[in-house]
Amino acid sequence: LYPANNATTAEMTKPLPLTLPYKDVDGWVLLPARVNGRASIDFVLDTGASVVALIADQRTTHLDLDMRGVRRLGAPDDLAAPVGARQDGLAIDFGGVVLENQTALAIPAESLDCKGEHRRMAPFNGVIGHDLFRRFTVEVNRDKGTVTLHDPDTYHYSGRGRIGSG
Repeated sequence: LYPANNATTAEMTKPLPLTLPYKDVDGWVLLPARVNGRASIDFVLDTGASVVALIADQRTTHLDLDMRGVRRLGAPDDLAAPVGARQDGLAIDFGGVVLENQTALAIPAESLDCKGEHRRMAPFNGVIGHDLFRRFTVEVNRDKGTVTLHDPDTYHYSGRGRIGSG
């Protein structure tokens, strides 16, 4: 799935730099986005996420995810390999930028409960990383609760904060 979105486009409906509000839940940076024009879900901004992921549970039923193709993505005996179903042709709208024709891995929420402990639900239903970071310089301002997307060709950092490398 990693290279699936590398040739896709991002439609800018507002100019760069684009500042988006985020929710901070227990330190997670959560960006709300509409998937295929449906009601919004929260995506965690994850610097290590190489693919777009959606957690399939009661909070994402409105997305009509096709879970018929759920399978282990890796060796059948590799319990660390994720379980999921490929979803193609998604439009993910963060309000000002729409990632078009995205491929995502829909992961059944129950498959994340590997020990049967019924841990509390994650505060997000989507994971986004590479598909934003490869297009934009991403600035997270925790004081203001904003994520700003910049054109990497023209961005110059001038603040007092730290520059992270993911």
